[in-house]
Amino acid sequence: MTWPAVYVFSKIQDFWFLIFVSIAIESILLRFITKFDWKKSILVSSIGNIIANFVGSYLMIWVMLLWHCIVDTTVFHKTFNPINWGVTFICMCFGTALLEAFVTKVLFKKKIKKTYLPLAFGNMICYLIMAMNIKYI
Repeated sequence: MTWPAVYVFSKIQDFWFLIFVSIAIESILLRFITKFDWKKSILVSSIGNIIANFVGSYLMIWVMLLWHCIVDTTVFHKTFNPINWGVTFICMCFGTALLEAFVTKVLFKKKIKKTYLPLAFGNMICYLIMAMNIKYI
């Protein structure tokens, strides 16, 4: 059995260099939204991205498998339809951003509400670039 999250995860591995784009975007936004200094903004984004890439990406694959086991068997009966692709990207993008925001809360004592938007925006740009480069089945 395979599902779209595996393809998205493989693109994350193919586009590893996008982590630097994400860190740059997130750092700029964190600097101005949270009032962190530049060093702390870069550190927060870097640590969040490292944890999200090593833990979150794998975790999101299993979350999406659960989605497919429940929704595909009851609603769509087809794994690779456009709605499943969209849900996969949305859940993986915003789920890993939530993980990054949680890490920021734990390590830097900053509220998730304050850090989630900048982190989600950086992820969104990178996931859009990956989505434009996936050849759908």
